[in-house]
Amino acid sequence: MYLEQDEKEREVNQALSELTKLEAIKVLLSNNYIGCEIHVAGLHMGISDNSRAIPIIDAEMDEITKYLNNEPNTWE
Repeated sequence: MYLEQDEKEREVNQALSELTKLEAIKVLLSNNYIGCEIHVAGLHMGISDNSRAIPIIDAEMDEITKYLNNEPNTWE
């Protein structure tokens, strides 16, 4: 029982940490003078307008929030 609670607590802490990181990324993306790249499987591409990536960050934050609210999500 305690192990399950500890594991759930770790998962919640990880989710909260991820939300903090994503919020920081959104702040950085709001400044187009800072370069932005997307990396997928070792490939990368630059983005000419950082604001285009913000909806991706918002969608991920929404999924984490659903997880924290015990709603169906794609994050867990």
